[in-house]
Amino acid sequence: MDNFDLEIKAAIDDISFGVENVTILRDHQKSDVGSGVVMLQVICHEQFILLIRMSMIDGFQVLEYIDNNSNNNSNSKDINQSFDSLSSLLMNYSDKYQLAFQQQLFNRLSKLSQQN
Repeated sequence: MDNFDLEIKAAIDDISFGVENVTILRDHQKSDVGSGVVMLQVICHEQFILLIRMSMIDGFQVLEYIDNNSNNNSNSKDINQSFDSLSSLLMNYSDKYQLAFQQQLFNRLSKLSQQN
């Protein structure tokens, strides 16, 4: 497994607790794994889909926001914004991810305080 594959796996492992599903789209027309670019499809607990570009150089960027529960397939958030981590991107887009992240952080801090 090369470094980029490890980065992809680490990014997905980091956020998997707070989303429904993540699919790596290696065959997507905008993916170029050899150049360090891959597309990810993330289904959030709110049931919207984010098509995300992961780049070793440019970070993470939402290219498409699809809400099957609405006729509006855009988002008021700037889809051209880049993020350093997949977690930061999801904190910006998904309220349920934010809650899951906060709960996970609380649980970790509680375990630490119980150990002392």
